[in-house]
Amino acid sequence: MDEAQNAFVPVAGALCSLVEYPPEMFVKECKAQVDQLFTYAMVELIRGRIVKADVVTELESARTGDRRVDRVINKVVKFIKRSLRKSYWQDELHLKDKHGSKVFTYEGLAVLPMRFYTTHWSRRGLTPEKAKAIEAFSAVIPRLVDVDRMLAQTAIDETREMSPRKRRTFERYLAKAEKAFQKGLRYVEKDRPWFAIYMFKRSWSYAMMARKVAK
Repeated sequence: MDEAQNAFVPVAGALCSLVEYPPEMFVKECKAQVDQLFTYAMVELIRGRIVKADVVTELESARTGDRRVDRVINKVVKFIKRSLRKSYWQDELHLKDKHGSKVFTYEGLAVLPMRFYTTHWSRRGLTPEKAKAIEAFSAVIPRLVDVDRMLAQTAIDETREMSPRKRRTFERYLAKAEKAFQKGLRYVEKDRPWFAIYMFKRSWSYAMMARKVAK
């Protein structure tokens, strides 16, 4: 499936659920009634840890032999690898409640130097080594942000389907999660990836708070 389909947004009133097809393949199955007819959509979802692992491989292959440039690349790779720790992940679409937020934290720490040095090196004159690193950074940042978007969106979708005991508190947290998510999308449009990741982290965290109320 085309990666653009990962941004699929069902029509209003659509009911969506996650379906797993081995090995570790998840799709979002959505059903909506339009003009008295039911329509279905099956959308392949991003496999978060696999995308991140691919990004690490790409960045490692982008090393240039320039000690200063490679030091930045190594720093970025270190943070992404930390976000891949099994103790943070439940599966490809879900983070563990206790420490899952650290995935977003390390992602942000990886994106910051990539954006900073892209600007810094561009202003001070590019060498072939720096240009190669900037090209790699530009390629991987949107993919990392998209993983975080997917994690937050999945948390919101699944939380929305729960039946809470304390509905007022539940709905308040869920509304905050959705508001933060929309802010994250706007930062994506403005090409401000660190802020987008921060808002997706807040969105995911509010969704987890809502779940605790619902249990």
